[in-house]
Amino acid sequence: MTDQLELEATKGKQAEQKLADPFFQEVLQRIKNEQVGRIISSSPERKEIRENAYYLLKAVEALELELSKIIGNGQFARDKIKRGK
Repeated sequence: MTDQLELEATKGKQAEQKLADPFFQEVLQRIKNEQVGRIISSSPERKEIRENAYYLLKAVEALELELSKIIGNGQFARDKIKRGK
């Protein structure tokens, strides 16, 4: 059980470092801006372009949400390890 908690704690720290990394944030923001630009600048008949951009925005959002969940799980694991010692 402790090995699993330590693994979760480590993953949480790694996810936290990723989300705190300015370069990683810049890349995510570039992707978001590019996709919003595609949605805004596409002509009405280019529905497929807008849909693809929307799906990519949702994928980036899902990535950020998953990293946040991993951070939360890691914090929970660290707290549990501290209480157990």
